[in-house]
Amino acid sequence: MSKTSRFGTALCLSAIGWTGVAHAAPCASLPSPLVVSGSTAVQTLIAKVAPPLGAATGADQMTVVYKGSGSCSGVTQLGLDTTPTGACVAGGCITGTATYWDAAGAAQMCDLDPAGTHVDLILSDVYKESCEGVTNTKLRGEPLLVIPFAFIVPKASTQEAIDAREAYYVYGKGMSAAVTPWINEASLFRRNNGSGTQVTIYKNIRIPVGSPIGIEATGTGDMITKVASAANAEQALGFAGLDAVDTKRAMVDILAYRHYGQTKFYWPDSSVTAFDKKNVRDGHFPLWGYEHAITLVDDAGQPLKANAKKFADILAGKVSVPGFNAIVEESKAGVVPLCAMDVTRTADGGDFSVATGESCACFFEKNAGPAGGATSCTACTADTMCTTGQHCRNGYCEAR
Repeated sequence: MSKTSRFGTALCLSAIGWTGVAHAAPCASLPSPLVVSGSTAVQTLIAKVAPPLGAATGADQMTVVYKGSGSCSGVTQLGLDTTPTGACVAGGCITGTATYWDAAGAAQMCDLDPAGTHVDLILSDVYKESCEGVTNTKLRGEPLLVIPFAFIVPKASTQEAIDAREAYYVYGKGMSAAVTPWINEASLFRRNNGSGTQVTIYKNIRIPVGSPIGIEATGTGDMITKVASAANAEQALGFAGLDAVDTKRAMVDILAYRHYGQTKFYWPDSSVTAFDKKNVRDGHFPLWGYEHAITLVDDAGQPLKANAKKFADILAGKVSVPGFNAIVEESKAGVVPLCAMDVTRTADGGDFSVATGESCACFFEKNAGPAGGATSCTACTADTMCTTGQHCRNGYCEAR
């Protein structure tokens, strides 16, 4: 074959501007796009709620366009967006590609505006006050659900538990602390200062959020991959959100944890194989934070985009969507609806208070985990079937 015949076609295509690079659809062209950024820990849940929203019709239709950046990275970026209805300012918009989900639940890619796309909603694993340097007074936050976190090790590791003091010295002091077996920084993994996962863990174990000890993982998925494939399994340690870890238990193990002042170690669940988040819900396992919806609001305190408020209300269980039951899907996804919690807190890593309001704890337990769980609660259809002080909610006798 001659050089002309081999390359003539390619040269002609190049001459008319075809480069062979495939482009995705513009995100702005999708039906009613809602641009969401921030936490990478909650992507599993977003993938559950996005398809039925995209499949809806009329005013109910919404295409969730997601690009994870880290909780505080997202909050900082949204805080910089001082022209949310105009041209982008430096640092206030996102570019590149983003993910959306079709009606069948398959993840697809779309192209953001090259000049920058405004973010409508930030999902943050931490209170906005935990993100340093954010001064925009038009940011509002609302807790939606609880996302538990845990320390993780490879399946080949023999480690089963970690104490708060051990974690403090490993991530706060480094290799000089000589906390065995975590004495090799090349096998120690962390996130970055913009990660809500890291902020939550570090605030609980009481070390500076900016501690640089360990190898940085770019997101929740990358953290799990790095820990699972560490060259020295016995020395490997990381941390991640349980909504992601619960689907990767074949790759990593969750460590039981003993907090300051505790005499026992606790898994987030009632056992190492359960998914009921019992010890998260009753306060024995404190490594958790609220997933917050962070939005820019107008002078009246209302989100600038109505769909941002609607999406937040859906995740909080305040608004129903055909094909999506917030309590059921959150139970399956490794996070905890607010109604299933027995304790509350008002700051990341803060003290607990007793939860109030209507409970869905029994219903949560019944649906917990990928295959659902079990509950010892009494099934019911009316309050009269429950003991004094209990109420029949979602088919079970609840304590409140």
